[in-house]
Amino acid sequence: MSEKSDNQKSLSVFQQNWFVWTVYALSIVVLAILAFVRRDWYVMNRIGGTFYNGTITILRPWVRTGIFLSALFCFIMLWITIRSILCRKHISLKVFNIILALLFLLSPVYRFMSNPSTWRIYDQAVGLDDNSYYFMAWSFMMGGESVLSRLESRTLFKETFKVLQIKYKDAGVGQKMIRPAEFIRDNHLRLYVSKSEYIVAMVANKCELAYDFNSKRSFGEENIREISPFVLIDSNTPMNQDDVRDLISSVNKGYNLSSYYKSILEKSLDHPNEEVRKLAKQLLDILIEHEK
Repeated sequence: MSEKSDNQKSLSVFQQNWFVWTVYALSIVVLAILAFVRRDWYVMNRIGGTFYNGTITILRPWVRTGIFLSALFCFIMLWITIRSILCRKHISLKVFNIILALLFLLSPVYRFMSNPSTWRIYDQAVGLDDNSYYFMAWSFMMGGESVLSRLESRTLFKETFKVLQIKYKDAGVGQKMIRPAEFIRDNHLRLYVSKSEYIVAMVANKCELAYDFNSKRSFGEENIREISPFVLIDSNTPMNQDDVRDLISSVNKGYNLSSYYKSILEKSLDHPNEEVRKLAKQLLDILIEHEK
């Protein structure tokens, strides 16, 4: 008995039984988390085939980082214990170590196969109702979705967002908008809040999703073109001239020749901004020419 105790004392800490079994226990827990805890999940509610009130839940960044670091730590410790017990006649322990290490190596493949893409927050803004709104999307190969969402709850471990409107990747519908001159001009996914009633989710100068704070109505693929292209322009707001030129060019080429778009432009003739009134008149003249 004393000889066995002396042998244990002569072993390094990495060869001690308590250390080896602690690494095994921690590795099994971390592997279970990697296997069963997703980085995000999307709950879609439907009545028949109609989408409504979905929620997206995302693990907090520190949780995702903690899981990764724990997995990396366990993987390193497993290989250290493998090297440490090579001199010991524990074939079963060596095999168990190798199996656990291989499972850690395969876990990224499993997570990718079960969830090849994750929800990513591209932009956020505080709305007129003081709630936080987010432009989120996921994309993988030919598939993908973008959503306009509102923060519903935030805990220590996760954040849950209420989906207000959704757009599928293959849907090309959108409304070309005029952005204020001082806004960032790029092709990234951006959220803009008007001073009156809207928050709009845009890619470059194309509005894909929107929400009306007054009517509590959201806009997506089916009704996005009901929004005026001038919702971000106030009485004294200078317009982005690149957006102005692009909209004129698009209407000249036959963009959005619907009667509803014509009625939007007619309403814009009463806009408090003189430059908007002039542009609306110019666009209406182009539409009338197309009708001839």
